[in-house]
Amino acid sequence: MQVSVEATGNLERHLKVSLPIERIDNEFNQRVNELKQEMRVPGFRPGKVPVNVIISRYGNSVRAEVIEKLIRISLHEAFTSQNIQPAGMPHLKDIQAEPGKPLEYIAVFEVYPSVTLADFATYTVEKPAASVAETDVDNMLAKLQKQHVNWTQVERKAENGDRVIIDFVGTMDGVEFQGGSAKDVPVVIGSKSMIDGFEQGLIGAEAEAEINLDLQFPEQYHHAEVAGKPVHFKVVVKEVQSEQLPELDDKFAELFDVKEGGLTGLRKEIQQNMERELDFAQKAYVKNQVLEKLLEANEIEVPKSLVQEEAKRLQDELTHELQRRTGAKKLPELPLDNFTEQAQKRVKLGLLLAEAIKQFELKADSKRVRERIEQLAAVYEQPEHMINWYYSDPERLSAVEAAVIEDQVVDKLLEQFNVQEKPMSYDEVVNSSSAK
Repeated sequence: MQVSVEATGNLERHLKVSLPIERIDNEFNQRVNELKQEMRVPGFRPGKVPVNVIISRYGNSVRAEVIEKLIRISLHEAFTSQNIQPAGMPHLKDIQAEPGKPLEYIAVFEVYPSVTLADFATYTVEKPAASVAETDVDNMLAKLQKQHVNWTQVERKAENGDRVIIDFVGTMDGVEFQGGSAKDVPVVIGSKSMIDGFEQGLIGAEAEAEINLDLQFPEQYHHAEVAGKPVHFKVVVKEVQSEQLPELDDKFAELFDVKEGGLTGLRKEIQQNMERELDFAQKAYVKNQVLEKLLEANEIEVPKSLVQEEAKRLQDELTHELQRRTGAKKLPELPLDNFTEQAQKRVKLGLLLAEAIKQFELKADSKRVRERIEQLAAVYEQPEHMINWYYSDPERLSAVEAAVIEDQVVDKLLEQFNVQEKPMSYDEVVNSSSAK
């Protein structure tokens, strides 16, 4: 076998392979002999079918099978002999496979870029200095109250914060449109669940009132057929309701299965959960900065094939998520270009992290892997079962190990940065982390 490699770009390579006729003939004859033992042809005993009969009937398909096999095997052999690790799947071109001639083809592929990590001594990372204050616990309790609100019918005009039960009919140019009408719809005034102007138009309304609203759909509305267009809504108010929040007492604590301590026990449990969430958010806040500065400080060219593969993966992920949300079996294909920028960033970050892991000679710390799995399992009723579930499947365990190694490499990189504490509130840290 003859192999030659040509650089056709910074990362692109052309690998030319030529296989001698003898190797093709040997593989062809071996396959024919295998078929001779397997084949059943009327008029011949098993294993006694003449070779020329097999060739005359199946020679072309046998040759195509042999060529496909030899290309697959020889491509692997060629990469191994040249000590090449291709980035992404190679593309084959100029395949020459005429009978009586050598098998020749060219594999077009990309190689991984050479990566040298930058020095981060001049870079600064901010570390949040935050804690869970009593007011933060109070705010969380208020949110829990809202989640258990009761609505009571009132005989007065609707105010901001009230809930109204309405029927409405939407029309455009006097014609009803699909999805523009509904009955017995609960709308909380001020919740911003309806388009601008709709909820405001309900303030001051009483039960049995009829209201006409001339509004306009937002330009970026999720239904493109009505986006940016004027609309008229005829609304009938059927009921006005006022919110009744539950009392913050020991009975309220029972709603959250607090066994001891009543409301005091609930506050303690809430604070512990918030402290865990804050710790996670603080680490994520720092980690996001380290990763962003890793990208900023290291300019490398990334293989286009890897970007395309990652873009396709992101496209498939979003498509499956939209199908899950909408229940649709098939959706219009999302443009692949929409995912290219994000895919390029991910591929670049992956290459940089891989180089850092190699440079620091990191392996997943088994103790940290166990801690991560225990954290994931803690939210289930039988945590031990979930822990065993992770350890029983190499693929699941590998995913956790990959996440742990990423945290380890961020910790090592962080040692090179200037770290400055930044006073922040609980909400600032948690909201900033979840937004990224």
